[in-house]
Amino acid sequence: MAREEGRDPAKLGSALYHNLHINDDRQQALEESKKFLDAYYTANFSATFVEQWTVAGSPRQCIEGLRAYFDAGLGHMALRLSSWDQAGQFTRFLHEVAPAFGGP
Repeated sequence: MAREEGRDPAKLGSALYHNLHINDDRQQALEESKKFLDAYYTANFSATFVEQWTVAGSPRQCIEGLRAYFDAGLGHMALRLSSWDQAGQFTRFLHEVAPAFGGP
């Protein structure tokens, strides 16, 4: 498709759409993420699927999880906050996770 539009696929880079849930109790973060994602998508995702699709845990665990993607060559990431407390998660992300990546 890129070639059909006159673009070089090798220069497009990479991107990932992923979930994030910050909670010092990783298991609790994954459980809430599953409930949130099941409701959002009107689905019943397996716990394993949610764990693979979500960076979850303490700020340090989230930083490590996100960093692993960038270290593997990922260029861009769009994050969904997979929690009912969107404002709280966003605040925690800005203050406790984003600074590790040169953010606010």
